[in-house]
Amino acid sequence: VTFAENDEKLLEQIKINCRLNKISKKRYRIIQSDVFEAMRSNPSTSLRTKFDFVWANPPYIPEVRRNKVQDSVLKYEPEEALFGGKDGLFYIGKFLKEAKNFLNSGGEIFMEFDSLQRNKVNAMLKKYKYKTWEFRKDQYGKWRYAAIS
Repeated sequence: VTFAENDEKLLEQIKINCRLNKISKKRYRIIQSDVFEAMRSNPSTSLRTKFDFVWANPPYIPEVRRNKVQDSVLKYEPEEALFGGKDGLFYIGKFLKEAKNFLNSGGEIFMEFDSLQRNKVNAMLKKYKYKTWEFRKDQYGKWRYAAIS
């Protein structure tokens, strides 16, 4: 498993989580990367550049909905992990533009988004020429993520 995170403090949290879950260091690597930047810009590394599965939870809350975010979320989550620009789609677009280039044949992508963004995510998937996808609901019946192949 390759864990990618842009925020240096959160990289440390990933290490802690791996230790707490008793995951052998031989089974994972942690890299600092803004979306796929480290994999794209550093071909000389030993990083595997194609994956069978990619899970993404990009920052997707629109800035205009900042005042609707629970105080407890704002207290414990870094803003960079929450807000995805004016409409919340900045990182989703950045991710979808490149994700298929890092997917093995037959692989799948799972990406979380805000339920109000479903139509725009659908348009992006068409724009970036993904072949098949399915939107799925969360436990509350809201559109929450896409399964893309």
